[in-house]
Amino acid sequence: MKKEVGDWIEYYNFQRLHSSLQYVALMDVVECKQKLILAERKRKLLEGKQMRKKYSESLRNNLEAVNA
Repeated sequence: MKKEVGDWIEYYNFQRLHSSLQYVALMDVVECKQKLILAERKRKLLEGKQMRKKYSESLRNNLEAVNA
């Protein structure tokens, strides 16, 4: 029983993402990593948005070339 409780505490503190902490693990907040994690998340989302925009533009250009 102690091992299960210890495992759960380990998971809760080190792995579980907490909605009240903007989906960052508790220990990452304690270790002051939250801003870094959120900045990296924002960078990745922006990068994905830019990639989708480029992809859509290339599809549009290909379609225009075919229809021309």
